Amino acid sequence: MEDFVHDQFLLGVRLFNEGRFFEAHEVWETLWQAAAGDSRTLYQGLIQAAAALHHAARGNHAGARSLWNKAEVKLELSPAEYEGAAIGQLLAELKFYFSFEKFGTPPLLRIVER
Repeated sequence: MEDFVHDQFLLGVRLFNEGRFFEAHEVWETLWQAAAGDSRTLYQGLIQAAAALHHAARGNHAGARSLWNKAEVKLELSPAEYEGAAIGQLLAELKFYFSFEKFGTPPLLRIVER
């Protein structure tokens, strides 16, 4: 992966993990616009997941669930690991998070240690 794209991806991960979901969404959206194929699907899933968590944090549960349903489909099509990020683990944790009527603390997008 080109250095700029990799750095931007990791910036999105950092923002996501800080709970700055809207900002993570914005960073990943620039990558999504330039991407093709499987990475495009992955970015769109991450964007929608971040937007869903942004809505959840603001109390818009209906909007959060709607976006999560879209994100889930895309993340299920994505690899379990992408550029060191544990996408499969995030997917499982987000499924658990959105299974409750009231939302708790959102999961993190972890970087796999090698």
